[in-house]
Amino acid sequence: MRGRLLGVLVGVSCLGACSGVVSTRMLADAFNGGVLDSTTDPFYAASLRAKDTVAWRMRDELGEAYFGQGAADARVVKWLDALQDHAAEFMSDIVGRKLAGGDQDNDLELVGEDAGGVPDAPAAKEASASQKRLQSALQRASLDRERSIGDEPFCGESAPNQPNNTAIERFADYVRFNVALDLAAADATQLVRERFTTMPEAIDAAKRAFHETATYLADRKWKRDQKHPVTGLVIKGGAATGIFSAGVVYVALNMLNECLKAKVCMPDHAGFVMASGTSTGATVATAADIFHSALGDDGKRQTAMHDYLNWYMCSSMNDLYCVRKGVLFNLARGNGAAPADIQDSFLDFNGLAGKVENAYSCTDMNNRMELILNTVDFRTGRLYSLSDQDPATLGTPWDVAKAVVSSAALPFIVRPTYNLPVDPVDAGHFAYLDGGIRSELPLLALVRRGVERMLVVSSSASVTGDDAAIGNALNMAIRYIDISTGGVTEAEIDHARTRAQASRLAEYDYCEAIIQDDLTAKYAPKPTKPGRALCTGHCDADYLCAGDFARACSRVRGERHRRPSNERIVAQTFQMTSVWRNEERVPSLPGYSFNPDGQRRLMLAGIEAAREQCTQIAATLDIGGVNDETLYQWCTPRLPGTVELCGAELVAKLNKSLTAPDCANDRGPTPRPDAGSANSCGNLR
Repeated sequence: MRGRLLGVLVGVSCLGACSGVVSTRMLADAFNGGVLDSTTDPFYAASLRAKDTVAWRMRDELGEAYFGQGAADARVVKWLDALQDHAAEFMSDIVGRKLAGGDQDNDLELVGEDAGGVPDAPAAKEASASQKRLQSALQRASLDRERSIGDEPFCGESAPNQPNNTAIERFADYVRFNVALDLAAADATQLVRERFTTMPEAIDAAKRAFHETATYLADRKWKRDQKHPVTGLVIKGGAATGIFSAGVVYVALNMLNECLKAKVCMPDHAGFVMASGTSTGATVATAADIFHSALGDDGKRQTAMHDYLNWYMCSSMNDLYCVRKGVLFNLARGNGAAPADIQDSFLDFNGLAGKVENAYSCTDMNNRMELILNTVDFRTGRLYSLSDQDPATLGTPWDVAKAVVSSAALPFIVRPTYNLPVDPVDAGHFAYLDGGIRSELPLLALVRRGVERMLVVSSSASVTGDDAAIGNALNMAIRYIDISTGGVTEAEIDHARTRAQASRLAEYDYCEAIIQDDLTAKYAPKPTKPGRALCTGHCDADYLCAGDFARACSRVRGERHRRPSNERIVAQTFQMTSVWRNEERVPSLPGYSFNPDGQRRLMLAGIEAAREQCTQIAATLDIGGVNDETLYQWCTPRLPGTVELCGAELVAKLNKSLTAPDCANDRGPTPRPDAGSANSCGNLR
């Protein structure tokens, strides 16, 4: 609606400027006539739309971080394969039970909501009731034996701190997968309850979700690790002002570079496991991914650092985009006009697409760091978090280039990306545009993937800014867009925290319930199971269930301690460090007005903001064992002068023409035939 509103206003303004006779009554009649109402897509059948929606929502819940992932024969991949084969029995049973149970299918979410305001309150017990329904459905579908937690105790008997890591990791995956599966089933149930979808459609969608998630998890290049947290980077761009975020991330990359040179960090575990970006943040995340391909080579890392700076200090309007020159009224023409007289934008990011294509390769798609680019399809309204480790969303380097452009493209202003691998149907052009419309700060993409330590970088403040008195309706509409996108950021921060709390507390509660049931079954006056309990002797269920695996086998016999607070349980596997731009101290750059002087100013501001949070960023990156003096040296990289970095000839060229050229043609970004960027990099399944 926002894009249509702006388009209608611009169209009316164009008409008014030309004729001077358009009245506000015409606007009122158009509004009451439904000009702003969305229409259904005749090429996208309602049944297919329902299946797609259920499948994507279930995939969002299932794609957590596991120890058993990253191979076709990994245990969680096998669990998903088994579920795909029995999807009809499982979904019919679990969705039917949840529908019959009223609002009980929301109990996992309620755990997080209840815990938010009372850190020391006991975890809600509804989660275990929900899990019992889930277990019953799995048993009826003959699936529970496929997902056995095993019968090996978690700790040795003779002395403390003798963990059976294989058993602990299998158990942790079992607990996490069950919670994720219950959340996925709850999402499907809600859509069936709304009559958005039918049960047969939900079953088909579940089969697809199980299959595609299995393929995705098999193709992941990283795993959950007891000794190293799952680290993540989230970057909000903000058009030209997003250069501030690039400055912050440059400090983090420099810290990694210096840590690796000093042999304090090891390439196999250093850096970010995931990076998620929107708008200019999508380009920063992509540049960070390229850097992560060079972690094991000092020389290549230095080159990657130089190239990173080159992207953000040696580019300008005249090499990032061009102007689609045409008649202004073409931006408001309807579908009845000749195709040549209709324009969906007035800028084209062909230069940006070329820069990404030249820099990004299959090596980067296949490195350990997972790149996540966020974009919105304006035909379906769906937000996609596209991953370079998920063959269903990004299959080639050219897909990555197109996704970067789509994430950075403001609606109405920049040409959309028309097609991506996630196209729901083969029906002409789609319109993938600015991910910030639905996700200004794409935290949730990482939270759903099990991030444990997260660095959040934003080119704006965490709250919506104010404005001067608004004098006319057009300015009011523009301010409406500003407030709407600002409100998205504020809501996302709260939603991400709540989602992390809900999942982790549900895991804790379910873990405790399994351990208690196992103790009862084996040590009750009339045991129902033989053998030693899973968690006995030196096993500490509180630490184990909170994810503090280093202390899972540290219990001293006879010693008791209080159950950890909800706050501590969540903090064990979810912490967040944030760097925001102070909008009063650091002025923005308007629109896409990239220029060498403004870019250098914002880079320096981002570097300074990161330096002020040096120790927090180091903790997020799991950098330890370094004295403060050395750490602050790593946090204070030297920024070369613009001429030194870019060369006098290029700087003169950039300064000579600070406006974008007219587009040579109107084809839009296209891959170079000799680049090979449109070729698949391959996947495991």
